[in-house]
Amino acid sequence: MVAVQDKGFNTVRSVSVGTIQIGLHESVPNTVLLQSINDTFVVSVVAGEAYFDWIYISKADVPCTLVFTTNLTLEGGTSCTSSNFTVNAGLPSSLEIVDDVPDSVPAGTPFATQPKVQLVDAGGNVCLNENLLTLRVSIGHNPAGA
Repeated sequence: MVAVQDKGFNTVRSVSVGTIQIGLHESVPNTVLLQSINDTFVVSVVAGEAYFDWIYISKADVPCTLVFTTNLTLEGGTSCTSSNFTVNAGLPSSLEIVDDVPDSVPAGTPFATQPKVQLVDAGGNVCLNENLLTLRVSIGHNPAGA
């Protein structure tokens, strides 16, 4: 929630015109994506407040700063910036193959490239601090007699 405030930092409830837009500060790398489930980055001011729903950042481990800009003419300026914050990776949601096995391997010979997987969250961010989990590996297709 963002509020239109007077010099005493009181929300000005009489303001119900104008819009406020949310964005990322220009110093944030392009790999960080501000997302919205309903594709809304501009909201109307109602009773001095503007509410953003379902805003999220899809990349983790990058310092971020949000910028809010209004089309209202205000004595204190038309934009404000949030404090710096870092988005952490979410809970693991899937495994991702990093190094796959070769297409063909002679029987009894170690793979030239050993398989490697990593845990990722729903945004595709690698979950780096999940070292207490145990993965079980099995052969998915084993021809008869092999």
